[in-house]
Amino acid sequence: MKRLAAALVCTLVACVPAWAQAERSVLEPPDSLACLEPSAATRGVPAFPRALLDARQSATLEVELAFTAADSAPEVTVLSNSGSQGFEPPVRDFVSRYRVPCLPVGQRWSLRQEFVFDPTDRRPVHWFDPTSEDQARTRRALACLTRVEGAARLEYPARALRAEIAGKVFVRLRFESPDAPPKASIIEGAQFRDLARAVLDHVAAFRLPCQEGVPTTVTNEYVFRFEGDAITRLNDMPLRGLLRSIKGLDKATVYFDFGRMGCPFDLRVSFWQPLSGNRVGEVGVVHPERRHFIEWLQRQQLDLDSRSRNQVLGQSLTVSVPCGVLDLGNSGGGGASQ
Repeated sequence: MKRLAAALVCTLVACVPAWAQAERSVLEPPDSLACLEPSAATRGVPAFPRALLDARQSATLEVELAFTAADSAPEVTVLSNSGSQGFEPPVRDFVSRYRVPCLPVGQRWSLRQEFVFDPTDRRPVHWFDPTSEDQARTRRALACLTRVEGAARLEYPARALRAEIAGKVFVRLRFESPDAPPKASIIEGAQFRDLARAVLDHVAAFRLPCQEGVPTTVTNEYVFRFEGDAITRLNDMPLRGLLRSIKGLDKATVYFDFGRMGCPFDLRVSFWQPLSGNRVGEVGVVHPERRHFIEWLQRQQLDLDSRSRNQVLGQSLTVSVPCGVLDLGNSGGGGASQ
């Protein structure tokens, strides 16, 4: 893996001029998704009914999950089912394990999730990340992010300037009411203590006046650089080059047929692991068959040392995906990509 990390520096990054400081905000998933258990990495997939698999029947199911207590299974409503009713029991059994331990007493949260049963795929069941009605509310709330009038602007801390300390600081902000300061925690860059303290003082003046009742969580990125410094920046590259730089790929169980995804195609990937899921977007025409591959990319982490990771967090690159098959492990087929 060290050899791969060294190769990454040569193929994935370049040195470019730096800036003094910068700020941007990225919306985090609402509570109803952030605390959903089991986690995405450990959920697995529903069982494909053996008789329906042998008969090569397929189906796409969308379900609504209503949670009324933190320690209780959700109420399940099947919103649509394109196939046999025999696909519904394994889905109901699968989601019955879901819990939202951060659900406040007396509140009700609703999620939606889609499951695809495909007997022709090496991974015969795909599930897609749940979505929440809270996501639209939090996007609207972020648009009105403001600071208390007269609050001091963020300055490069004098002691950090004298010591020539530079780096990125990521702070997670949780707004629980429109007129109160956010609860703030440093999630990356705490080693730059003077920079982190300056950021915490700065965000204490933030307010979210158009918040609609549900808590809103956002991650802010602050970049402190000296003019003339070199920084690590991600370069666009083909999928093969990116795969060489993914941490733990030698242990992955992966099968993706890009021929079914409208290949070749490009994806725009913004790397946020391990702080949160990567952001992945389709460049050009959207193709529904890419969704499970995109979800896999959202969970991948680059194999970098701590300094390089601090620099590339939040950066984006375009990945060119060719035609062909990505088949790592699971030579027998029929399993789920990890």
